[in-house]
Amino acid sequence: MMKFFLFLTLLYPIYSEESIKQEIIFEKLNFRDAQTKAKKEKKGIFLNASADWCTPCIWMDKNVFNQTEVIESMKDRFVSIKIDFDKEELALKEKLKIDSYPILLYFNSRGELIHRYQGPLNKEEFISESNKAFNPDQAFYSLKYKYDRISLSQKLLYQYILSYHKAWGYVDNSILDSYFSKEKDLYKEENWKLLDSYLTDLDSFTFILFKEKRFQFQKRFSKEVVEKKFLLTQMQYHSKKENWDKYAKIAFEYAEKYLDNDWKSLDGIAWKLAEHSEDKNVLKRAEFLAKKSIKLEPNFLNYETLAIINLKLGKLKESHSSITTSMNMAKEIGESLDSGIEILHKILNKIFETK
Repeated sequence: MMKFFLFLTLLYPIYSEESIKQEIIFEKLNFRDAQTKAKKEKKGIFLNASADWCTPCIWMDKNVFNQTEVIESMKDRFVSIKIDFDKEELALKEKLKIDSYPILLYFNSRGELIHRYQGPLNKEEFISESNKAFNPDQAFYSLKYKYDRISLSQKLLYQYILSYHKAWGYVDNSILDSYFSKEKDLYKEENWKLLDSYLTDLDSFTFILFKEKRFQFQKRFSKEVVEKKFLLTQMQYHSKKENWDKYAKIAFEYAEKYLDNDWKSLDGIAWKLAEHSEDKNVLKRAEFLAKKSIKLEPNFLNYETLAIINLKLGKLKESHSSITTSMNMAKEIGESLDSGIEILHKILNKIFETK
């Protein structure tokens, strides 16, 4: 009899303990039906915004949403659904401002959005983030409501800044301004973490304060750390504003001071200027950075960058040599050759134009 039972278990693994553990927590409901069920059962709604091509989404399916602890933590509190917003509910996608995947959204039983998290989480992080949904001092939209309509203590304002970044992937610098305009202990460790992680706007009160006090920050956190942040903030701002001449000036200073052994950052700056600048003097300096990157760590990325720069400088022979090297390297490690082929076509077109 025991052997027969084991035989059935092998034939029908759906009944095994392992297969039960693999059960996904999501119900096959659209958002409207999930609202109806949540209201009836007095539960919240957890919505996993995903797409079938999204690698982090697939990772969470295989490593988070099938875990017993996750299923147990969610089943009595939420009606959980997953929507591929590339295929369905496009109006809801626009309403919820879904522009990347995964985005984890939490609603109360009335269907009101209470918490949001952007990006993948491991099992422990997901359980922790889900627990915040019904905590008014941690749920993003609860903090947002208080910030917009009432006020927040410095402690909760700090929490709101962290929550804002988790929800949207950036922080509105006006919120940093609200915090730092009231902050008395400016040079404590957690304040530096805010500046270092989220300050991006040169026109903000916070950047002006940082610029004014940066020598005091240097005494507390070291000259190099503070100066790196000071230059990087300017680079990020000018890049976003597409002020490429100003970006180049700061980027070259940053590279000269801090990137002697960082091939990736050297290549990143050179590539950005290769893509956006037409200034020959800027491109010549970008060429120097690309060659320095190659000397440190030759790979298909920095050879491709050098090819683009040489093409813009009219060095067609050098450009052809660089892109050929790049494509050979890419082929060896299974990378796409599409961009290399595109650059080759541009080189050939330039050659024919000169004849």
